[in-house]
Amino acid sequence: MRPVDAEGVAIVDTVKQYQAQLCADVGAIGNICVIFMNDLVVHLSGILIQRVALEHYPDKAVFPCVDKDYAISPYEIGAGSFRAGEGQIDLKGRLRRLGLSRTGLGEALPFG
Repeated sequence: MRPVDAEGVAIVDTVKQYQAQLCADVGAIGNICVIFMNDLVVHLSGILIQRVALEHYPDKAVFPCVDKDYAISPYEIGAGSFRAGEGQIDLKGRLRRLGLSRTGLGEALPFG
């Protein structure tokens, strides 16, 4: 296992430990760590990955993703960085905003 992989696993383990402790203390409902666990893992492991990346990518990353500049020298992220822009939402995401049923979006009907 490469060092960056081991560090990424350590991030996941640390976030899971904090999540478990927080769930034990206050419960899972309304727990901010439970809500944002995936974003935390993506953000923190993204920093590690970008630091060892060989190239700079021209696209600006939207939180929780990071780019190489942020990974090398973190800076404050503005409130506008937390929302996905219209251009980044795929067709299925736009259809969901219309309030169509899951069947109308082409998802299988549950049997049972």
